[in-house]
Amino acid sequence: MSQQANRPRRRWILWTVGIAIAVLLAGHFALRLYGRHRLADARARFEDRVGPLGAPGIPDRPDGDPAAIVARVAGALELEDAQRSVVGALARKARRDWTPVETDAAQEVIEGNRERLVALDRSAIPATWGNVVEAKLLALMDMTRLVAVQARLDARDERAIGSIEVLGRLGESLRDEPDMHSFMLGLFAEQLQLSVVRDIAATRCPKPEELGRLRTALGDDDLGKAFAVDLALGYSSYVDEVRDMKTAPLWERYWAASVVDLVLADGLDFAVDLADALSSPYSEVPARIETLGRRWSPWSGSAGPMPYFVNFAGRAAMVAALRQQARLALDLQSYALTHNAYPRSMEAIPEAGGPSPLTGLAYEYARTPDGGARLSAPGASEAVERDHLGVDEDDFIWGLAPPPSSFTMN
Repeated sequence: MSQQANRPRRRWILWTVGIAIAVLLAGHFALRLYGRHRLADARARFEDRVGPLGAPGIPDRPDGDPAAIVARVAGALELEDAQRSVVGALARKARRDWTPVETDAAQEVIEGNRERLVALDRSAIPATWGNVVEAKLLALMDMTRLVAVQARLDARDERAIGSIEVLGRLGESLRDEPDMHSFMLGLFAEQLQLSVVRDIAATRCPKPEELGRLRTALGDDDLGKAFAVDLALGYSSYVDEVRDMKTAPLWERYWAASVVDLVLADGLDFAVDLADALSSPYSEVPARIETLGRRWSPWSGSAGPMPYFVNFAGRAAMVAALRQQARLALDLQSYALTHNAYPRSMEAIPEAGGPSPLTGLAYEYARTPDGGARLSAPGASEAVERDHLGVDEDDFIWGLAPPPSSFTMN
C-alpha cells in the first residue's frame, strides 16, 4: 500500500528532474547557438575595423631556423653586469653627450662582441620568432641595446644606417608576433631606432641615398591595430585553453562550452574599441582608454581604469608620434640637400600639414643661425611626464645639422 502511495511522488520527482535536465540542455544549446552568432558578428566587425584575425599559437623553432640562430647570437653576447649597465644607459643617450670614459667603455663592449654583431645584418632578422622571444627576452633586449650603441658610435659613418635597418627589422618582425611580450619588445626596438635617427640628424645631414635607406627603415605599420590584434589573439588563446578543459569536472566543462564563444566575442569587441581609441590624437588616448576601462571592467581585472592597457597603448601611440616626427625631419633634411638650405617654413614640405599626434598641436619649426634647423612638438614634456611613457622630452626636440654647402644666417 505504501509503495502505491509513493508511486505518484516518484513519478513527480522523475518528471521534475527530467524537465530540469531538458531546461538545462535547452539553455546550453541556446547559449551555444547565440554564442556562435555573437562570435561570428564580433569576428566580422573585428576584421572589418582592425584586420585579419590569424590563428593564435607560438610554434617551436628548430635549431636551424633564423629566429633560433639570432637568439643564439643574443644569448652568446658577452656582457658583464657593469657593461650591461653602460650599454643600457648609452643606448638612449645622444652621442654628443657621451663622456670620454663612456666612449671608451662602449668601444670595448662593441669590440668584444664584434663577430656576433656582424652576423646581425638586416637580412638575418627572421620574419617570425615563434617561442624564441619568451625564452630569450632579456638577451634580445641586450642585443637591441647593443645594436643601438653601435649605431651611435658610427653616427658619422654610413655603417650607422645598417644598424638602424637592423633595429627597424627587429621592431617590425617582433610586433608581428601574436603575444604582448614580443609587441612591447618591438616597440622598444623602434623607440631606440628613432632615437638613433635623431642623433644622426643632429650630427650630420645624411647623403641622399642614406636618406632613402633611413625612410625605408622606418616602420609604417598601424601600431594601434597591431596592439588590438595581439590583444585579441591573447583572448583567443585563453578561450582555447578553456575549450581544452578535458580534466575538469563535467559540470565545469558544460558551462565553459556554453559561454566560451560569448567570452571571446566580448574580447574581440573590446579590442576593436581599443583600436578605435588608439586612432585618436594621442592627447585623447589615455582618457578614452580610461572610459573603456569603466565600460569593459571584466577585461581590466578591476572595476576601475586600466593602467596596464593605458601604458601599453600609450607607448604604441608615443612611438607612432615619434615615427611621424622622424619622417618630417628626414623630409626637411632632404629639402636642405636639394636647396642647400632649410626652408623658411614647413609650408615647403607637403607632408607637414598635420599636427603632432602626440599633442594635437602644430609642430614648431625654425632655422638656426648655423644653417641648421630645429623641429619640436609643443606640449610633449607634459605628455611624457603625465603618462610615464619611458622617454625624455628631448626625444621630441630634433636639432637638424646644416647641409654640407649651407650658408650661415646673420
